[in-house]
Amino acid sequence: MAKYDALLKPLTIKKTTIRNRIVSTAHAPAYDEDRKPKERYQLYHAEKAKGGIGLVMFGGSTGVAIDSEAGWGQLSAADDSIIPYFKEFSDRVHGHGAKIIVQLTHMGRKIRWDLGHWLPTLGPSHAEERMNYPYPKEMEDWDIRRVIESYGHAARRCKEGGLDGLELSAHAHQIFDEFWSPYTNHRTDEYGGSFEKRLRFPLECAAAARKAVGDDFLIGMRMSADELIENGLNQQDCLDIAVAFAKSGLIDFLNLSAAQTNTNM
Repeated sequence: MAKYDALLKPLTIKKTTIRNRIVSTAHAPAYDEDRKPKERYQLYHAEKAKGGIGLVMFGGSTGVAIDSEAGWGQLSAADDSIIPYFKEFSDRVHGHGAKIIVQLTHMGRKIRWDLGHWLPTLGPSHAEERMNYPYPKEMEDWDIRRVIESYGHAARRCKEGGLDGLELSAHAHQIFDEFWSPYTNHRTDEYGGSFEKRLRFPLECAAAARKAVGDDFLIGMRMSADELIENGLNQQDCLDIAVAFAKSGLIDFLNLSAAQTNTNM
């Protein structure tokens, strides 16, 4: 077992110590009820904690606003009604000695327009998306401000719910990467064009989340390390994004993948 020693050692990030380095990454088991993590959802993850896992990540992905519903069993942290379920969930997982983090996102142009509140889909630019076939509204200044504020409010609910942290999802088909990728962002204002301008909106959302939870609460980000498409982001571009976020001081860890769904454009 010597070769697994590092895997089984504790890991401390800021003031949070995870008992080992075995992690269940965020996904959507479709056990939600009314977009809440109720008993079945909680027990599914609690079994992993009972088995000795160090960190449970859940809610792949949890929407920060009512107009972020993809229809595959997503949770919603768009209002305070999620807080009691977060508290139950965190108590269950903590009772077995593990830590627990939720993944947050806004799905942007990947939103199902025909679910929930029947609100228009949003995106950095007006271009057809060929998975659900909406023509997203190009976000105006008030749309941008509202979504930024939604990240802050959702982050506060995570902290009030007793979770150990949150993960901002930018996994190749969500609003962060829709803004920072030139493949999907064709804006010419302060949120489009140059690398710095395309990063402005995601950084402002992360700043709102950090402001809401303080310095000790863990915030990470899951992002693709390569968009794998022509005219998209390559590995160096994605490395530059990761470095920019690390230097910002807004996040505490990165969770990297290599994936994209932007070819469904």
